[in-house]
Amino acid sequence: MDLRDRFIFIVLRELGLRASELIKATMSAFYRLSDPQDGKTYWIMQIREETAKGRKERKVPVPRCVLDALGAYREAFGMPTLPDLGETGALVLSPRTSRTAVTDGGRAIKDVESRRFFQAWRPITTRHGLYNIVKGRLAQTADFLDAIDDAQRATQLRLASPNWLRHTFAKAALLTGQDIRHVAAWMGHRDLSTTMVYTEQEALDLIRATNSVAPGLLAAER
Repeated sequence: MDLRDRFIFIVLRELGLRASELIKATMSAFYRLSDPQDGKTYWIMQIREETAKGRKERKVPVPRCVLDALGAYREAFGMPTLPDLGETGALVLSPRTSRTAVTDGGRAIKDVESRRFFQAWRPITTRHGLYNIVKGRLAQTADFLDAIDDAQRATQLRLASPNWLRHTFAKAALLTGQDIRHVAAWMGHRDLSTTMVYTEQEALDLIRATNSVAPGLLAAER
């Protein structure tokens, strides 16, 4: 379960997904795409029209850390490291198995060990289920921070949620100079003004303008 939860945090943080988009995705959402311009093959995640907010399908490039986390998680659940296009199973799985699982021949798989062998895992299919996973891990980390007398960060983590990870992705992308149009496309925003909510660019412009005419005026730290 640790590797599954690690994957959840990484994919939310690195791809800026909505919780609903993650729990509705299948393993085959990850696939390879070749670029004829550079001759390389890249991994892409497809957020399908029926699962995306506003029914706006998008396909986003997958960072190496996401693919590595996915591979480790899949291996922990007894699956091949990388998914293929024929997989229809849910992307987010429970460590519990389905009691209604059957073999290809239609015979019921009655014992837990056999269901694990056949990878008959239950899916996590609700935002509430994903929310509980994320909040549970954040609470554990907050307890650790309390134990080392870091109450401020512990309080911040207890207020966080899956949507906080999406916000973190957007702000980090914009503040490191990525084009706002690309970030909007990555997040599935139809209107650039929605993406602008995540940036501090206006404040940064004011800081730089003030520093140019009155150096040392503003409260700053190194």
